[in-house]
Amino acid sequence: MSTTSNVAIAAGAKSGCTGVQAIGGAGTYYAQVIYAAQAYLVSEQSSYPNTQNVMILLSDGDANATSAHMPGASTTSGTYPSTVQQCNQAVTAAAAAAKAGTKVYAVAYGAEASGCTTDTKPAITPCQTMEGIASTSEYFFSDYKATGGTSSCISASQPATGLSQIFTAILQDLSSVKLIPNNTT
Repeated sequence: MSTTSNVAIAAGAKSGCTGVQAIGGAGTYYAQVIYAAQAYLVSEQSSYPNTQNVMILLSDGDANATSAHMPGASTTSGTYPSTVQQCNQAVTAAAAAAKAGTKVYAVAYGAEASGCTTDTKPAITPCQTMEGIASTSEYFFSDYKATGGTSSCISASQPATGLSQIFTAILQDLSSVKLIPNNTT
């Protein structure tokens, strides 16, 4: 894997570089991110027919945004957009993307054994959230060795741990398909 590409550096593949770090403060609400990414992928696909849409979500799996950061969101319904059932909303959003044909990879990075405090019916852990976001079990990865992670969050299908190994595995999966420009004979 190249350690000079911007994506590799952002993922922490360059020696001595921790990669992009979350500043924090506003909380996490990724259902909206998944819906927005899917809408963008669909709109771009019309320009690139016969391509595969792919989404990669890297998170600790704990959605915890507050109503102060989600103006207009329901505080009672649990249906998107809502401050209630945030982790389950992310799983629902990813399932909709997968149903539309997008490959959704989920990388649980330091997912804890507890969290998703906005989700009570049904209760869900951050690890279960990330596993549920993945289109299939083969698209679920876990860096349970990262800070905050737990050995109870291990991918049964993907033994890779560490962002470098995980993104190498994803790249290998994606590299079996080559994009060919339109009108190529």
